[in-house]
Amino acid sequence: MKIKKVRREAFWLGAGLLIGLVFGIILGARFLLPTPVVAPLISKGASVMFDYGNGNIVSYDLAPAAGENLFEATKSLAAKNNLQFDYKDYKGLGVLVTQIGNDKNGAGGRYWQYWVNDKLAPVGASDYVIRSGDVIEWKFTLPKE
Repeated sequence: MKIKKVRREAFWLGAGLLIGLVFGIILGARFLLPTPVVAPLISKGASVMFDYGNGNIVSYDLAPAAGENLFEATKSLAAKNNLQFDYKDYKGLGVLVTQIGNDKNGAGGRYWQYWVNDKLAPVGASDYVIRSGDVIEWKFTLPKE
């Protein structure tokens, strides 16, 4: 009986060592083989959305020229898509967008404001230079305090 018990224990010990060896080889190969390098997705453009505040959101891809500011890009985008677009230039301060589509500043207490990458922009559109990969949202909304 003792011989059978020893053989059984030796069998399980051998099986455990074999399983451990197989897992060791698999895990070791994982670290020894070269890891494929995946290049990050690089966008050469940006996206611009117009949120009219009534559930209507329209999105466009934008391929700005190097150094192009958001005001010029938005003006050009509006012209290409037959959108009404108006603004007021405050010398020394910059340009204020006053209308996109049919929505004019002041209607219902709402105004056009823009966000870049989910952050309210700290500068006027004529001072913001678009960067590759930017997600720009023009929103017709109540002013943020």
